[in-house]
Formats: sequence, structure tokens, C-alpha cells
Amino acid sequence: MDLRDSSFPKEFAIFNLLHALWIIFWPIIVLAFLPLVAASPDTIPFPNISFDLFSQFVKDNFSSMISLASVLYMVFSLTKNPELLALHTRQQKGRFAGENSIAVTAWIKCLSGMILEKSDNNESSLLKESNSTSVDARITALGMQLDGMAKLLQLHPSNKYGKVKHKLKPMSYKAIEGIRFICPNTSIECTTHSCNPHSLQQVTRIRDIPLGTLINGFNAYEDCPVLAGKCTQCDTMYYTNHERAPPMKGREKFSRVYLN
Repeated sequence: MDLRDSSFPKEFAIFNLLHALWIIFWPIIVLAFLPLVAASPDTIPFPNISFDLFSQFVKDNFSSMISLASVLYMVFSLTKNPELLALHTRQQKGRFAGENSIAVTAWIKCLSGMILEKSDNNESSLLKESNSTSVDARITALGMQLDGMAKLLQLHPSNKYGKVKHKLKPMSYKAIEGIRFICPNTSIECTTHSCNPHSLQQVTRIRDIPLGTLINGFNAYEDCPVLAGKCTQCDTMYYTNHERAPPMKGREKFSRVYLN
């Protein structure tokens, strides 16, 4: 038998080629039949509205004596209660038989009542004078203002017909989370007796500022700038975890004091 006339090698080569193609393309075929699920974020970004629009709303709806703390207290009371706002907006528009459209629901009244109660009985700094009547009237008046503020902050998940457009998710505060610096915290002045005491000068150049992770309680804050201070009189360096003083007479090395 002449092996050169056999078709076996050719068939074997074709089989190897098909096997290699199957190994390459079978994951793609499997993935094509899997259902596609788009993961949605667990939070929504902080409202991105202009300060001019927000400040004008505060001027038009609240007392001219209202404090910044009171305004922020109401804003965070709204952003931290998405479930309550969702229940409130759903009840504002009745869609089915037996449902009534209520502008100021009991849900938002509970929030306004708690805010008035925790304002140390100083409601006059929140509401306009024309709204300062009975307790129930003040609760209703503040509830109307909170409802308007929620709509301004886009915390209103229902459309004008009362149909819920989307689930109101918890708010993310990352956009307004202030920068946290890691600085020398043992003293704000030089502790050397001969310095009288002098203030500390920030000596780290902007382009050389290192970044670290600050752990505060159960929270971790990444990319925090780490700064160092220096006394210009005695050249002592103050860091977050240690202090570095120039050598004394008779010594060659800098002295270091490590801090807890």
C-alpha cells in the first residue's frame, strides 16, 4: 500500500483546523446566548444645579433671617430620605379610583414637623412672617417649601401624571466631599524652647506633595495630600508621624521623634 496516495494526512489536517477554530470561537458563541444585564449604580449623583437658582429659591420661600445651617439641614434631610420622598410624590397624584391627589401629604408633613421640632423652637428664622400662625399651619407651610425644594433638587421621581418614572436611589455625597489633608497635628507652633514659639511654614512643593490614604473611624479616604511643616528658626521638620530636628553640638545625625 502506497501511503503517499492515502487521504488520511489531509483529513487529519482538516480535523485539526476545525478543532482549533472550535477552541477559539466557542466562548464567543456561549456569550452570545447569555442574557445581557447592565449593572446600574447604587446611588445617584448629588444635584447639579446652579447656586443662583438655589439661592433665589431660598430667598423666595424662606425667612430672610434663615441661617446656612438651617438650609443645609433641610437639604440633607431631603437627600437622606429617598424612600419618604418617593412615597410623598406617589400620593400627590391620584391615578386610580379611591386615590386622592394631596399636595402636602402626611409623609412630607412628618419631615417638616421634625425639622420644626429640632430647630430649637426658632421657626421664625425658617418661615416667612405670613406663614407663622398655628403649629399645623407652620408644618403645612414648611411641607410645601420642602416639596418645592425636593423638585428643585430633582428628587421627584414621578411625572405630572403621578406615574413613577424611576426608583429614587440613595444620594452620593462624593461630589461635595471636601479634600482632607494629612498635616502635622501635634502642634501648630514650634515646640523648641528657643523659638518663642514660631509658626510652622509649609515646605512641600505643590508638584512633590505625596498622596496617602486617611483612615478615620470606619471610613477610608484615598488620595489625601500629605504635608510637612518647618520651623524657619531652628530648622525642625514636623511630619504627621514624626519630627526631625537638626543635630545638636557634638552629634552628626538628625534626631527623630516618632509620634503615635
